[in-house]
Amino acid sequence: MRLNPLPAQCTHLTFHGGGIEFKICRGGQMIELLGVHRASMSPPSPVSIESLEGRVLLSGFHAQLNFQPAAAAVPAGWVADTGRAFADRGNGFAYGWNVDNSANARDRNASLSPDQRYDTLNHMQKPGGGSVWSIAVPNGLYDVRVVAGDPAATDSVYRINAEGVLAVSGTPTPGQPWFDGSVRVNVTDGALTVSNGSGAVNNKINFVDITSAAASVGVRSPFGGTAVSLPGTIEAEHFDEGGEGVAYHDLDPVNHGTPYRNTGVDLNGTTDAGGGYTLGWTYAGEWLEYTVNVPTAGTFDLQARVASNGNGGRFHVAVDGVDRSGQLTIPNTGSWSNFTTLTKSSITLSAGQHVVRLALDANGATTAVGSINWLKFVPHVSAPVSWRAGTPSPLTRSEGSGAVVNGKVYVFGGFLNDSLAVTRQMDVYDPASNSWSRAADIPVTMTHASAAVDGHTIWVAGLFLHDGVSSSALVYKYNADTNTWSQGPSLPDGRGAGAMAVVGRELHYWGGLKINRLAAADHWRLNLDNPTGWTRDTPLPEAVDHMAGESLNGKLYSIGGIKDKIENTSNMTTVRVYNPATRQWSLAAPLPFGRGHIGPATTVAAGKIVIAGGQINGNGEIIIRDVTQYDPATNKWSALPLLPTARKSSVSAYAGGQLIVTTGNAPSPSNQTYITPYPS
Repeated sequence: MRLNPLPAQCTHLTFHGGGIEFKICRGGQMIELLGVHRASMSPPSPVSIESLEGRVLLSGFHAQLNFQPAAAAVPAGWVADTGRAFADRGNGFAYGWNVDNSANARDRNASLSPDQRYDTLNHMQKPGGGSVWSIAVPNGLYDVRVVAGDPAATDSVYRINAEGVLAVSGTPTPGQPWFDGSVRVNVTDGALTVSNGSGAVNNKINFVDITSAAASVGVRSPFGGTAVSLPGTIEAEHFDEGGEGVAYHDLDPVNHGTPYRNTGVDLNGTTDAGGGYTLGWTYAGEWLEYTVNVPTAGTFDLQARVASNGNGGRFHVAVDGVDRSGQLTIPNTGSWSNFTTLTKSSITLSAGQHVVRLALDANGATTAVGSINWLKFVPHVSAPVSWRAGTPSPLTRSEGSGAVVNGKVYVFGGFLNDSLAVTRQMDVYDPASNSWSRAADIPVTMTHASAAVDGHTIWVAGLFLHDGVSSSALVYKYNADTNTWSQGPSLPDGRGAGAMAVVGRELHYWGGLKINRLAAADHWRLNLDNPTGWTRDTPLPEAVDHMAGESLNGKLYSIGGIKDKIENTSNMTTVRVYNPATRQWSLAAPLPFGRGHIGPATTVAAGKIVIAGGQINGNGEIIIRDVTQYDPATNKWSALPLLPTARKSSVSAYAGGQLIVTTGNAPSPSNQTYITPYPS
């Protein structure tokens, strides 16, 4: 065989014995038969040229194509695509459009363009013009970078697919005329294709950069042969088959955990509910992909089950190459096996098959991202259907406290009647049986206490003792497993009607009424792994009492409330968010109207904050039926169906897939219980 160098990075290969001469060009993507010299064959023999389709390229493929008019200058190191139909270009590549698109190429000569690649473009949706561009490549994995934009116009919605995977998505503005996206795709038919994505308007493309991926080549298939049906749970360990670079990317080839699958993905057995394996030893830059099937298009809430032994890192979840969750941060849960659930609301999915990518973006304080047990897509619930009566509480009460442990609602303390008799009784509501039972009473009669849950322990602080008006520094703990109470470290000062919540491994208490009956702005925190004493933290910007306090997605929310127990005219709309990473408070969307007496009447349900009832400003005591929901994904409040009767100072809870509202002033202390489905 003789090798003759050729221009345009091609090579002649001539087989003397067979009289066959052909050309192979750069990257190995194109073979051209130049001639078969039959005079040298005696007798003539059949000639066969084996296609490269189905083969894996041993050397790397790299192509950089700039879309431009023929007369425009070609960027250094790049190859021009001038809009012609697909053909061998004689430059080492075969590429082009499904129809001639030359008339739609543009050179803007705009000062805004950072270089020539961004200044030139071709349209992808002009009537009669090209809409699909392809380049011949060997089968295998490719990293494809696509840039779309126009320095002279913003009348577009950019959606560009590479091999059917959305690579670019964005709506331009004068401040952001270009969008840049990269995806990894698997070519199986000898051609890498770029096309319009769903929803594109006046689509334009500037340039593409295509590189064969260094990862091993495999064929993607769902774990176990069947795509995960959504709504449903995606177990972290059940990533697709296909190997490194196809179904996952791990920074090293060794599984540092429990043997389960013959891959480099680090898995470990988990003690979390449901058992199985969890994804561990996670580091920024790694990713896993899961093939899913959505039988019916709909709107879903994404839930992620995560854990970290310190402040965790960040990750996001993409569907078909598009980030759908935004950055999610794993909080400090106290250990790698103590899991919590993060929620991202309102993700729309079209019917059909999709690829979900779990992408690890940034390491946390532990130098890892965190443990991840599963992802779950559940139907998004914008509002319950209706309220119905549940079994009444054994006692009429208001200004009591409540918490959920093991799917049951614990209600304790409060006023029993209009004479302000105070109780220490604890009753437990089981939504599964719609029944109440007794549990150990709190050691003191009290009202207005804040409650927060850490595992199976209910912490109680900021309570009014005995007469319901004397602020106390006492702190109590209830162990639901042993049905026993014990005393915790006292607050630095007496408080009542404040707010308390757990974030990470810290218990926070803020606001409330001081002993002198004036509202406070103080904020303290307690280390739950070493609960020996409270530490002063960043105070609220304003003093407040009778507000709500909740923990959601690694942050604390202080919602509404009143000041100095001025119940009829000082109800607030203010919502503040505390970030434990910065130790600072910031503002969130305000309540639709001023609202107080909502502490225990507020709960977290399926990734949202729900407030039931309360009191508003007006002439006299105005108690309401309103139920209001806050979605942190949109930073918006919305109304849910009204309660059957008005009430304030009730206990709200989310358990067993239901919203539960029980007791409260209506206007006298009540024993009514209302429930409604609210699926998680």
